[in-house]
Amino acid sequence: LNPVRLNAFIERFHSFEDPTIPKFMYGSHYSSAGIVLHYLVRQEPFSSMHVALQGGNFDCPDRLFFDVSQSWRGCLRSMSDV
Repeated sequence: LNPVRLNAFIERFHSFEDPTIPKFMYGSHYSSAGIVLHYLVRQEPFSSMHVALQGGNFDCPDRLFFDVSQSWRGCLRSMSDV
């Protein structure tokens, strides 16, 4: 992680207060089946599974995976990309 992004995640962790939800750094589906479908959307059976997950259609084109280098940069810089 770049230091700025790491500090932002640490700050999120320390500032989060909820009586039922434990503290977390990554508030996304980084370890779920959804992320697998995101990266493998161009291969069956993952294409069909992705369509089923999205209610019968592919997700918005802007959110579909298309570039490894852009995904890597997002993981280094963006709080929403894990």
